[in-house]
Amino acid sequence: MKTSKRLLFGTFAVLLAAPVVLVAYSRVSSQPYAELPVPERTPAAELARLRDFTEIDVNGDFELEIVRGNTWSVDYTPLSPERGNFNASVENGLLTIGGFGNRTQTASSRVRITLPGLEAVHARYVPSPGIAIRNFDGNALDVSVDFTEGLVLENNRYDSLDLTVQRANLVDLRGNSFGSTRIAHFGTTITTD
Repeated sequence: MKTSKRLLFGTFAVLLAAPVVLVAYSRVSSQPYAELPVPERTPAAELARLRDFTEIDVNGDFELEIVRGNTWSVDYTPLSPERGNFNASVENGLLTIGGFGNRTQTASSRVRITLPGLEAVHARYVPSPGIAIRNFDGNALDVSVDFTEGLVLENNRYDSLDLTVQRANLVDLRGNSFGSTRIAHFGTTITTD
């Protein structure tokens, strides 16, 4: 009987001490207990200064839309202030964007990029709903995509398209005009006109 009482007393003491230990730990640790880490994001003011790019490199779990416009812009719409990392920078005509923690099973953060002319898009891990490229024209477009739910090219006119797709459920190329195309796909359904 004494052993049972000691065991109950020990369990009770541990349960009482646990919150005290966690609070003390949170005060000395760089990662406070019971506080979520603040998402790391490129500030909106920096996003507004990104320009002079014709190529885009993407790695992130958000919905991506790339559209033609008169000027450059990068707009990021997070699911919430507490959720999702996002970074963006431009170097030598290449916009590099990335970030994770931007989706749930039912919703995704959104990134909308506007630019006057597009030459290349290289995307890795841009899951559901996927990537859309709309309303561009030019000499050549190079697109490579690895792991996305879907890729939609809509209302684009290029002399040539070089498209490589790995691990995508659907690629929709309807409503475009391409002089010549080179398409390499691995088990992906491609829909054309």
